[in-house]
Amino acid sequence: MQGFGPRGLRESRPLVASILVPAPREVTVIKIPILHPRSLIRRATARDDATAGLVLGIESVPDGLANGLLAGVNPIAGLYAYLFGAVGGALFT
Repeated sequence: MQGFGPRGLRESRPLVASILVPAPREVTVIKIPILHPRSLIRRATARDDATAGLVLGIESVPDGLANGLLAGVNPIAGLYAYLFGAVGGALFT
């Protein structure tokens, strides 16, 4: 019989595994904007940025209170959630 050894057992062939290794990529450098604040502020967009920040700050108060009420906790906890989320976003984006 073809494919069987002298004792009637099927001969096993060594399995050859091919591993695809991705090509080396460039190392991604994570930049934290808060460490270089001068690079973030441009005179041409400073007024628009301040207006957007003011509008977002005013708009987030009722949203934070509502999220606290919907979560079933003190509404002030919703404001703190917005505060910590905004600070984290400002540090890492």
